[in-house]
Amino acid sequence: MGAYSIDVQPWIERDARGFYNPEKTKQLFAAINAAATAAHVKWKALYGDFEVGKAVNQRFRTRKVGFQWEHGPAPFVLHIHLDVVPN
Repeated sequence: MGAYSIDVQPWIERDARGFYNPEKTKQLFAAINAAATAAHVKWKALYGDFEVGKAVNQRFRTRKVGFQWEHGPAPFVLHIHLDVVPN
């Protein structure tokens, strides 16, 4: 994808592992999905918390969130890489 790519650093507290709070991060991905659906765009993301990505992918029954370990936590910069593409 990658037509329009941004790195997102949401204001979500971190858990003991150094990742964003899992429940709030799942809520963020649900909000991204709702906004993308309303705007008629496709989206995918990369994030370092495999369990969050797995849960989001199961919820939407498609691979929306891919795992990439360089997307946090320390020593890497914690962030979510988001790709958005018009339909």
